[in-house]
Amino acid sequence: MNLSSGNSRQIISDLVDYMKSKGLIFKSINLNDSSPYAILFNDTSLGHRKIITKRSKWKKTGVVFFCSKDGIDVNNLVSNLNS
Repeated sequence: MNLSSGNSRQIISDLVDYMKSKGLIFKSINLNDSSPYAILFNDTSLGHRKIITKRSKWKKTGVVFFCSKDGIDVNNLVSNLNS
């Protein structure tokens, strides 16, 4: 899977499709937002940042995960995607 090309909407769409094929469950997917994102079952969100903006607290680009503190989604990510 190549996530280095394409626009953020396509990258998140491709990533969600891949993650669903691995058994992960999404609560919501919003590809029409100016910053497309998806939210996993236990409130972890993922998005894609092409550029660093003023509102970017972490100053990172690429696919980003904002994981819920309880660790449920993190454990599911590791279990389902660590192949």
